[in-house]
Amino acid sequence: YTQFGKKWGAFSLLSGLRYEHTSLAVVQKTTNEDGNSSFGDFFPTLNLGIELSETANITIGYNRRISRPRSRELNPFQSRSSETSFFQGNPYVKPSYSNGFDIGYLKQLKKITINSSVYFRRTEKPISRISVKTRDVVKVNGEEIPVIKRFPVNLGRTDQLGIEANSSVRWSTKWQSNLSFNLFRRVE
Repeated sequence: YTQFGKKWGAFSLLSGLRYEHTSLAVVQKTTNEDGNSSFGDFFPTLNLGIELSETANITIGYNRRISRPRSRELNPFQSRSSETSFFQGNPYVKPSYSNGFDIGYLKQLKKITINSSVYFRRTEKPISRISVKTRDVVKVNGEEIPVIKRFPVNLGRTDQLGIEANSSVRWSTKWQSNLSFNLFRRVE
């Protein structure tokens, strides 16, 4: 990880770059199936700031993130939730990457700090769960019901647009309270 920061009067720049490498090994002992995978990538961040006054500033930012599959999503063993459905991990599911942009405003008063931002995040090929009918059927109350398999795959794209705000009040040196909210719309 490397980071660079510089300030020119009321303007500031903070940039960073990190490299991450991940190796995964999933082996199902009973069938000798493996889901070994290895991936690495660079993750930049960039933040530009404008100081409006000693107590207020605006920031514009960009970041790239990774969301790795969890072990349950990779585990190829079936996990039954009922006679008619089961979950099975997918050892070939890949991580998803997102690019985020935000514009923020920070205002400090005597005992109150207010921080708000508007953001947009696009995730390519997020890990999604899908359900399919298997060829298996079970009898429930004398009726044949198809067995449903649920499993994770990388699918499509997700866009998220939102507004986030938080504030803190310093009542004394020992007491502080915080209030925050995040309102967003997610489109898949």
